[in-house]
Amino acid sequence: MRSIYVLGIGLLLIASQNVVAQVDAYKKLREINREAEVKILKSLQKRITIKFDNQPLSKVISRLATEAGISMVVSRIDLEDDGIDTESPITAQFTDIPIERALNRVISRFGMTWLIDNQVLVVTTEIANEKQLFARSYDVETLLAIARKEHKKSKASTSTPEAPGGGFFQIGDQAGMGTGAGLAGGNIPAPTPEEFLIQTVINHIERSVWIETEGTGGSMNLTDNVLVVWQTHQSQRLVASLIEQLTKACERGAEKAPVLVKEQFYPHNEDTAIIQKLTSVRSDFSYDKRPLAEVVADIRTRLKSEVILDQIALEEEGIQTDVPVTFNAKQVTLSSVLRHALKPLGMTYRIDSGALVLTTEVVEEERLETSIYPIQYYPQLSGSDLVDTILINTTRLWVDLTGTGGTITNFFGRALIVTNTQELHREVKHVIESVATKHKPAGKPATKKFVRRSFSLTDFAARNRPRNTQGAYRDPMMEARAAIQLTVETKSWQGNQPGKLLIVGDLIIVENTEDVLKKVDEFVRRHLKGMPN
Repeated sequence: MRSIYVLGIGLLLIASQNVVAQVDAYKKLREINREAEVKILKSLQKRITIKFDNQPLSKVISRLATEAGISMVVSRIDLEDDGIDTESPITAQFTDIPIERALNRVISRFGMTWLIDNQVLVVTTEIANEKQLFARSYDVETLLAIARKEHKKSKASTSTPEAPGGGFFQIGDQAGMGTGAGLAGGNIPAPTPEEFLIQTVINHIERSVWIETEGTGGSMNLTDNVLVVWQTHQSQRLVASLIEQLTKACERGAEKAPVLVKEQFYPHNEDTAIIQKLTSVRSDFSYDKRPLAEVVADIRTRLKSEVILDQIALEEEGIQTDVPVTFNAKQVTLSSVLRHALKPLGMTYRIDSGALVLTTEVVEEERLETSIYPIQYYPQLSGSDLVDTILINTTRLWVDLTGTGGTITNFFGRALIVTNTQELHREVKHVIESVATKHKPAGKPATKKFVRRSFSLTDFAARNRPRNTQGAYRDPMMEARAAIQLTVETKSWQGNQPGKLLIVGDLIIVENTEDVLKKVDEFVRRHLKGMPN
């Protein structure tokens, strides 16, 4: 009996040792994989000048792998499932750019992407990539400390810890605890600090699928100030950047300039250089029915940077590269040329990975990116007030108001996190700069009693569709809003407690005093022939 007991103990010890050995082995493997990933990412930053003339896609990928000195495989099964031929011909020329950028330029046109798995770079399809989830952990102690501190303040100042409601564009007070506007008003139970942080990540990692919102995809959980995330390789790179940049923005002495949330090694400096060229250099331009392709070539010469014409997007909208462009102006910036010359064609531009990309408005509406705006330097204006100002003075839709568009989060008065198009980000930056230079603390005036009403301008909008008049793009709904602001009690839309106007489709939503609303109603009926809802 004793021998059996001793044997049992021995077997348990052996089993325990085996488990420990397996855990150590997996830990070691994770370290090896992580080291290999870092090495691959660094290798992809090697700059190359290379030209491909009608080369098969598979050979182009193989050549880039050789140039980087890394192991790279193509998931042919995934490509075949998506109807992608690895023998598709590629013609491209790259001059002094990182291999990662060249790879992205080549494969993105096919709806492909890449990931790093077990020490190898795998080229696959975007659809297949969504199923390849990896676990990563992130230290969020600093962010949680801020969230818990402000949540405690919020609970102490209210009888019930609920998120503010009833405001026209209320996102949450300076203590945070709210990420979206609530047109319906009402009290909404405040999330816990942990829930708030998780929701912030979900809201601002673009092009990612989450179980919490879609019922499938990645997921997150918090344990002892560590955020564990299951997501795709590319999404993990964005999560890492979001947490790092948000933490920096919340620290005392943080930079005032907004920071674009992008993966490690993203060429921020190259993007900045392009922006400076677009906005600072003035020249004369004379395009008289010149083909679009020639205009693009001229812009490329003037800019002296990479300029990409998104031909796939143009083809989808039926825009030919020989479509005539007419624009004549003296001493204007390239940004002005791009806006006025492209707008009549239904085109716009964005700056991406050190290049100027000319694409369609339809495509650009779907391409959202995230920036973090430090706001701790403006204590005279609470985070929620600043959000209100941004929503009122920008022209794009917001998901919390209309179910589509961008998202905005006030992170406890320390930073605003904004996800929207590049054009919207330019507007947000302008609004914040205006607030920083013009807003001054003042005695708090008596609170105005505001009411809200929406006016349908469907007939007006149908009669006055967006149009190009003498080189200027005119939107009837924007003109209607401007007419109300300039005609009906002008001062009521200004000052410390301004009335508010928001365009949502063919609706104009108005918040102001009852007296002003009556005058708006009369103006709309007389001049715009709209009916209040």
